[in-house]
Amino acid sequence: MNTFYNSLSDPIYYTITLILPLICIIYIYKIRKRFLKLTLLGFLFGTISAIIAGLVRVISRLELFSYYSDWFGALPLPFLLLTFIFFIIGGFQSTKQNQEKRSRVILGTLLLVTSILLGGAIVLYKFYE
Repeated sequence: MNTFYNSLSDPIYYTITLILPLICIIYIYKIRKRFLKLTLLGFLFGTISAIIAGLVRVISRLELFSYYSDWFGALPLPFLLLTFIFFIIGGFQSTKQNQEKRSRVILGTLLLVTSILLGGAIVLYKFYE
């Protein structure tokens, strides 16, 4: 299956997955006073997920650890899940006083969880088809 990211050339892919997350980490360090710690952890886990995705591509291109290639391919997913969890918790904590914003956060959370579940169902359907 040829996806968008698999069709990118290596320099562009490495720029997206290795260089841009490092720039994001520097930016997160500069703005750390404006956000809650859990939201910053969400940002950090998202950038770590992107960096790991770049390292997975390097490992697969060099054919290192070919026996564990499926395991390495799934390695960014737990960090992506942690990103969503910390963003949701940080959103709830930042809207303690404002009920209107809290209802928006709840609606966004429901939309996010629904889209993740539907995406997972589509992937599982295609996998077992």
